[in-house]
Amino acid sequence: MVVGAPSGKPYEARGWELWAPLFPLYQQGKHAEVVERLRPIVEAHPRYPLLFFNLACCESMTGEKEAALDHLRRALELSDEFRAYAREDSDLDPIRDEPGFREIVG
Repeated sequence: MVVGAPSGKPYEARGWELWAPLFPLYQQGKHAEVVERLRPIVEAHPRYPLLFFNLACCESMTGEKEAALDHLRRALELSDEFRAYAREDSDLDPIRDEPGFREIVG
């Protein structure tokens, strides 16, 4: 039995366990603090798309547009699943009009 994956597909780790301690800060709107604490985690665990995606969202919210686009690109390279999230997630609204956003998200 596998929990967290569609029927017939293996579970793919996303990095939720590493993100979970930062989630309360994110919910409190402390995006700059999340960015500061999440960057070293992403560097230490570069295989988790969720971490890159959430870092991109927080960077977007703090005005770090170039970094947000770079991390969003990496999240989508690791998992195309995040493409749909990127199209709808309001955290990325500050970078939607940036050159490259549409190229990255499609």
